[in-house]
Amino acid sequence: MVVNTIQKALVLLILLLITLTGCISQPKACIKDSCYDVEIEKDDIDQAFGLMFHDSLKNDQGMLFIFDQPGYYDFWMKNMKFSLDIIWIDENEKIIHIEHSAHPCVEDEPCSTYKPQKKAVYVLEISAGDAKKHSFDIGDRVTFQGV
Repeated sequence: MVVNTIQKALVLLILLLITLTGCISQPKACIKDSCYDVEIEKDDIDQAFGLMFHDSLKNDQGMLFIFDQPGYYDFWMKNMKFSLDIIWIDENEKIIHIEHSAHPCVEDEPCSTYKPQKKAVYVLEISAGDAKKHSFDIGDRVTFQGV
């Protein structure tokens, strides 16, 4: 009888965990009324590659880079196949710089780099043209969900 009760409890616990796992949503970065499902890059190797060699990025998707401390993080478009809007965000979760429609680097070396004038903690890459389309501007607040 006790074993049967323990088995039922375990089955219920497993079902609960499966249900909760299915409810965990994709991390998001939201600006104004627009939200992007983001892939998060935290370590140096993943950050170095970013979206290199990807074929495309959907309009509601982005890549979020999270740094350990505020800094002047520069980005380039080496080995990219499409243009991006690159958005630098400070520790107060406010946009401090937007690079509109950064184009892929077509020459081998040196590729142009893009860098903010203020220190950032986050950098969000989204489809080229989205920042203008949604009127994102310096000072806009970015909210993160599941990050």
